Amino acid sequence: MTKEFICHADYRRGSCVFDVEREAYDGCVEISLYRVNRSARYARGSSVPGRVLQARVEYRDIGEEYESPYLSWYNWFFCAKWVLGATDDRYLCTAVQRGLKTAAILLHFHPRSRQRQRYKRRLERLPASCGFTGYGDSGFYVYRRGSFDSIFDMERLRHIYEAHGIDDLNWDRIRSMARLDLSCFGDYRTEPFDPYCRLTREQYVINGLLLGYPVESTVALLNKTVTRYDPEEP
Repeated sequence: MTKEFICHADYRRGSCVFDVEREAYDGCVEISLYRVNRSARYARGSSVPGRVLQARVEYRDIGEEYESPYLSWYNWFFCAKWVLGATDDRYLCTAVQRGLKTAAILLHFHPRSRQRQRYKRRLERLPASCGFTGYGDSGFYVYRRGSFDSIFDMERLRHIYEAHGIDDLNWDRIRSMARLDLSCFGDYRTEPFDPYCRLTREQYVINGLLLGYPVESTVALLNKTVTRYDPEEP
């Protein structure tokens, strides 16, 4: 059994911070998200006092994982609202420019706020490798220029999914979406899909790459081995 600390986040919520750990044993890998509450009197799923298990992702240990600077467990846990109900907006505002995500959707601006206008001026000075469009009524979509298949090794991705026993994906459909420029995903009302709506299995593969989620997190979603725990439960 091996345990590895992956990342840490502080949402500036008083005494609560968050840890992400990776544990491998008996041919299985678990990625666990803990809320660290220094004032807590209990801990679930952990021998460390004051830590409460928030979510767990499980997948088979196949001896390799898909690595990319654009994909991370930080993106999975702290840049989507599915676990904590909030996102690390400060991170999202610069993650694409820093090469930590291929795209980011920023929705926290009031349509007429000065903050939105200031951030728009910052986006207008993006490096040549990045672009942006409006998103919805007041948000922004920031992306790296290029297509998925120019950023990711699609053949190796297929190998990883099939090694995890996921052999029912339509890779012709996935490759068709992978040839699209990332700028095409800036309007959720048009093709190829809205990342916040129900997706097909093939769309989940592309959506994970779009938002910077580890391939193994999408594997776990497709295999239904992701568990979210009620943070209010003891």
